[in-house]
Amino acid sequence: MIGYRILYYSLIAMLILSCNKDDTGLSSSTSTNQNPVAFIEPELKPFVESFYIEMEERGIDYRNRPLSAIFVNELSAPNSTQFCAYGYPNLNGIATVEVIKNNGCWLSKNHTEHENLIYHELGHALMSKGHTYSLFPNGSPTSIMCSSEVADNYRVYNKYQSDQKTYYLNQLASGITTEPDWAGEKYYSETLEIDTFDNSIDGWESDTEYSTNNSYTFFIDENHATSPPYALGISNTGSNNPDAVGYWYKYYDITNFSNCSNVVVSADIIVDNLTEGYVGLVIDFIEYPRIILKSCV
Repeated sequence: MIGYRILYYSLIAMLILSCNKDDTGLSSSTSTNQNPVAFIEPELKPFVESFYIEMEERGIDYRNRPLSAIFVNELSAPNSTQFCAYGYPNLNGIATVEVIKNNGCWLSKNHTEHENLIYHELGHALMSKGHTYSLFPNGSPTSIMCSSEVADNYRVYNKYQSDQKTYYLNQLASGITTEPDWAGEKYYSETLEIDTFDNSIDGWESDTEYSTNNSYTFFIDENHATSPPYALGISNTGSNNPDAVGYWYKYYDITNFSNCSNVVVSADIIVDNLTEGYVGLVIDFIEYPRIILKSCV
């Protein structure tokens, strides 16, 4: 049995929400530029090149179509402030991908998350594909073109999921959504860990990211405990930068966790006077065979 080490975070964050498009996923603007210039940022070029190669292996060649892939401070699409990136089949006469280069949208993401995002946007820009909303029985999206309403566009597949990546690229090229073996419904359920906070902090630790003025306070709350006698508390003065994150986290050693299982984390959360940002539970993966469970606040 493979053992997994699990890290659980509880966050209070002020982040720009995950990426991508309006509900149609498509945007077309009338060009006044008769000689549009294609430009691909050096940092984005490896992802564009790998996309070209993946599509060529599936019989599709996009190299002769002019494309721009650029970093921007603001997306060109109207009403798009909640998105991190946008793919346009025609922006000023050329297929274009725009990406906001800040911590929440790009700088804090890993290579595979970048790849997920750019492949999704190229699906819009080069293939004129819209969003999909369907899920497989195990909860995975049926397409990398999934709307951010139903899945995280950065994490449709991770770096260890080669079968999943192959499926999503095949589906992008062909449009076929035949259910793969890994997408079947899970028929069993098992509780792996329960933390009741009977022993106060009991192994939990606190930390911050992108916080410049130490405005987060971490404490044990005995007045609003949903799991008496203790609860973990975070307070914030509200003077952090927009990408600041404060969180509690804990490692769990779990040995009875099967590959390809769904992992569900639940918690009771009380929110007081939260006017910006969000609170949640995050699950994430680190190096194999370890898994990090993150919770997105």
